[in-house]
Amino acid sequence: MVSRSKASIVVVLIVFSGCATTTFYNKSYQVGIPIEVTVGSTMIAWEIETKDEAHRVVSSFTRELLYSGIDDNTVHISYREFADAYARPAFQQDLIYDISKSKTITFRDVILEVESVDQARIAFTVIAEPAIMRTPHFPEKPDGSIYRIRLTGGESLRGKIVAVGSDWIRFSPIGSTGDPLELQKREIRSIEKE
Repeated sequence: MVSRSKASIVVVLIVFSGCATTTFYNKSYQVGIPIEVTVGSTMIAWEIETKDEAHRVVSSFTRELLYSGIDDNTVHISYREFADAYARPAFQQDLIYDISKSKTITFRDVILEVESVDQARIAFTVIAEPAIMRTPHFPEKPDGSIYRIRLTGGESLRGKIVAVGSDWIRFSPIGSTGDPLELQKREIRSIEKE
């Protein structure tokens, strides 16, 4: 089973009236990796967090699914939203799923495949994650900045983006004397402007 520590996956630079902020996309899961949680625990959570130049949180928006238990073949899950760490009561839903018909749980664009479930725990795998978490946010054109890119295979590169296409980027790693690398966007897990 996977440990559910928060991992920053994407960073984008946004400018508001002269004050630079950075947006972080955080999640508590990995697609395709089995997860097991107990009743009352967060199954998955995803967050958009904006920080200022001093790395102080300016704003945050978190969504989560919690396991609430099972009654016969009906799985109970709660969906909650938080804005700046405060629960938004109007944005809470109690969800029910009959797993005798399907082991797949779908809520909005999240898809979970249930492996096992009982009154005390649920084991599942995230098959599809929220759309906003799926794709790193790429610059529209080269800007001369240094970026750190993490590939889906785990490799990390640091350098400059020299060209941007619809489904690829050309990336020149720092210290490289050869031609820039052409990377497919689907192979890039995260991109962070330094």
